[in-house]
This record gives sequence, C-alpha cells and structure tokens, in this order.
Amino acid sequence: MLPATIMIVEDEAIVAMDLSSQLQEMGYQICGTADNGEDAIAMARQHKPQLVLMDIVIKGDMDGVDSARHISRGLHIPVIFLTAYSDTNTVDRATKAAPYGYLTKPFEPKELRAAIEVALYKSVLEQQLRESEQWFSSTLRCVGDAVIATNPEARVRFMNPHAELLTGWSLNEALGHDVDEILRLTNADSGAAIESPARRAVRDNRVVGIEYGDSLLARDGVKWPVDDSAAPIRTEGGKVLGAVVVFRDATERLRYVRELRRSEEQFRRAFDFAPAGMALVAMDGEFLQVNDAICKLLGRTQDELCGMRQQDLTHEDDANDERKQLMQLLVGVTPAVQFEKRYRKKGGHDVWALVGISLLHSSDEPHCYLYQVHNLSDRKEVEHQLAHLAHYDTLTGLANRARLRIEAEHMLSSARRQHHQFAVVFIDLDHFKRTNDTLGHESGDQLLLLVAQRLAVCVRESDCVARLGGDEFVLLLADLDRAVDASIVAEKVRMALTEPSTCSATTCRSPPVSA
Repeated sequence: MLPATIMIVEDEAIVAMDLSSQLQEMGYQICGTADNGEDAIAMARQHKPQLVLMDIVIKGDMDGVDSARHISRGLHIPVIFLTAYSDTNTVDRATKAAPYGYLTKPFEPKELRAAIEVALYKSVLEQQLRESEQWFSSTLRCVGDAVIATNPEARVRFMNPHAELLTGWSLNEALGHDVDEILRLTNADSGAAIESPARRAVRDNRVVGIEYGDSLLARDGVKWPVDDSAAPIRTEGGKVLGAVVVFRDATERLRYVRELRRSEEQFRRAFDFAPAGMALVAMDGEFLQVNDAICKLLGRTQDELCGMRQQDLTHEDDANDERKQLMQLLVGVTPAVQFEKRYRKKGGHDVWALVGISLLHSSDEPHCYLYQVHNLSDRKEVEHQLAHLAHYDTLTGLANRARLRIEAEHMLSSARRQHHQFAVVFIDLDHFKRTNDTLGHESGDQLLLLVAQRLAVCVRESDCVARLGGDEFVLLLADLDRAVDASIVAEKVRMALTEPSTCSATTCRSPPVSA
C-alpha cells in the first residue's frame, strides 16, 4: 500500500519541520504544511490529504478549530488536533469540529503514531459508510415504487421521488414530520382515517400490510388508491431503528377489477361453452368450477376435478415456475400471466398446455384464479419431430453431422475439464456401392440399418454413434482411461460388421470395414 499522505497546519516553522521529519521517519508522506487557516483550506482542497494534523492556535483570522470545521465537514478529510491547550472551553469548541483525535503537547512519537493509525482506520470506515448510504439512497430513488423511511419516533427521514409525487410533499419539506402528516391513508369503504402502517410497524415491530384499495390523500387533495406494506428497520441485535413503507398507485388494478365485475355475466355465459379449457381455482389450488374442454384435456369428469387441487395435476418440474407466476398476480405486478406447463392426465400421461391465469377479486379481496388452458400436445409433437429431424439421420436414426458437432464439443469440453481422453473413430464401408448396384438401393438401406444397429451395441450409452452420410459412420468414445481402449472398440466394431447379413432375399457378406 502507498504511504498515507498527511498535511501539517502549524504556525511555528521549527515545530512544523520537526513534526514533518518524525512523520517521514514513521513512513508517512507529507503533502504540505501551512501556518494559517486560509492556506490550510486551499491546500487541503488541492492535495486532498488522507489526514490533517491541526494546531489550534495558528496565524490568520481563523483559528485551528474553525479551519478544521471547513476541512472535515466540507472536504470530508479527518483532522487530529495537536495543541498545548486542554482547557474546557477549547476542548468543547474542538469537539464541535468532529475531530478524529486530540493530542496535548508535548506527546510521545508512539502516541502520535497510534492516534494517526486510529484516525486513518476510522476515516476508511466512515468513507465506506458514506458510500454505502449514497448507494442505497440512489437505489431507492430509482425504484418504481414509492418509499418512505422513518426514525423510531415515526418521523420522516427519507422519501424517494415517487413518494414525493404521490404524497405531494418534497423530501426537504417532509423531513422530521410525523409520517401520518405525509402518508394520510383512508379506508376505501368508510373514508375514515387509517393510522400509518409505518407507525404500526415501529410500534408492533412487525410487517404491516396496507389494505388493498385504501386511499392515499395527497397534499393537494387528490386521492390515490394504493397497496403494499411497511416493515420495521432493525439492527442485527433486534433494535428498531425505524420503519420503511413501500406503496404504489393501485388505480390500474382497481380498474381491471371493476371491468371484470361489469363483464361477470358475459363471463359466466362464455365459460361453459368456451373451446379452450376453463377453470376457476381457489387460492389454495382447489378446482371450484371447470368446463367440458378442460375435463377432456385432463381425462377426468367435472366431479373428479372439483375434488382435486391443480397442484396435484401439475408436473413436478413445472410447479416452482407456476408458483412464481401466481406470486406476480398476488403482489400486483401484472393482472394476468401466461406460461407453458405439463399436466398429469388420468392414466399418468403428460399433456402440454398453454396456461393463462387472471386473479379475480371479491369485495376488493383476492378470491380465486381464472385458468384458461390450451392444448399444446400437437404443437409440441411437431416441435419434437422437427428437432429430431434437425439432429438425427432419417434412415438409421443415428446422430447426423449437426448432432455430431454438438456431441464432439461437449465431449471435448468435458475431457478438458475432467482431464480425461476421448476418441473419434471413422468407419467406412468399402465397396458399398456394389451392394446398391447389384441388390438395389432398398437392400443397401437395409444393410445401413443393420450396420447402425451393430454399431450401437458395440459402444456405451455415454458414447455417440453418428452417420455422416452414404456409408460413412463416426464413433465418439467418451471418458477413456487409455488410448488403447479406442483400438479395442474399433476391433469389436470390425468383428461385429464382418458377421454375415441378409439383404432382401439374398444372403451376402457385410462389406469390408475401414476404421
């Protein structure tokens, strides 16, 4: 680490020189000396030292205490007072400048060094704290929700811009005010005033929710429907430092609910006859009402489904994603979600479905979910077939060139990572053209199928068998301990392919193999 830079403010030149010499012997770097307050402030602003050693009695209109106040508070540079005065009045004035140390002359070098090291360490910690506070403050100012933080007496300490917009109070205006003055909430039904959730969170030391649809009365008289919650701010030891309340404008959510209520009758008529699967699902997942389409999709009757929970019919690999989607609805992130999942059909078969979910309310409270389910089985089958055609040979079912490249890259990466070997074996059927010319292409295809089958039984499941095209094949042999293992497999392949094969109605020998 580079030596710490120190600035000396001392009106006696000989004392300043002696002090500078001592500090350099201790390994510190002196960036300058000054004998008056104006020069000290200018020098500190220019050199930005890590520490200032300040005599209280110095030249000029400002003494050391006033100079230290400008340096420590304005420039955030720590100051240690070195003075011959220790009377009560001087100490009281010095304390108000927030020094990092106070040494009374004369002092020992070891005392000076100890004071410097403590001050430097404390300065680093306080700088980190300031940066952390600035980081959190900037983060909270950027979030889309309104945020208000209070002290233990429920007085405002912080508001972000979105909270200023909804309440009509600026941060400077609200600082120190009781949070109930700023966050004025009223009951959505009765219009009665509601105690701030921040105050309740501090008093009860627990998370407190804002009732959905409660109104925020802004400073200009505008009412905003809001929702969210407040929580106490605690130290690691459990001491309550205040509370933070996070809220948002719920106008859009309420509008969706009102629109849904107005269309309730149309919904009931359309529900039973919808071509897509439809279901009303309770908050705990129990089926409340289903239509014929979803019964056919899941292979169950209405009575069977209404005695089950939708979680019981969801593939275990898709359950966690569905829970996340439902949570977005509950916290009001979105009025509806859509995703793909697999259902367990009666008999144990899986069926793919595109699921859309909306959250329905009753008396402004979450009541149930509306599921819309579309069968994706045909589309998934087509996607599977297309994916298979893109990576596998249509005649033999072996991996094709594209799949071989993927498998080779995977094995190469695994071999490097695990320090194993793998082998590539190229196989060519000599004189294969003679089979096609003499027995026909159908017999040639039968021979290729037979070769593919025999190759498959010569390798492990972790290996890869691919057809490059024509009569060329490739084996990728993974996780080999010895290079000779590849030769053993190649010989096994050669022996397997020399066995006689039947092509159409004519018995023939397999073509010679080059490997």
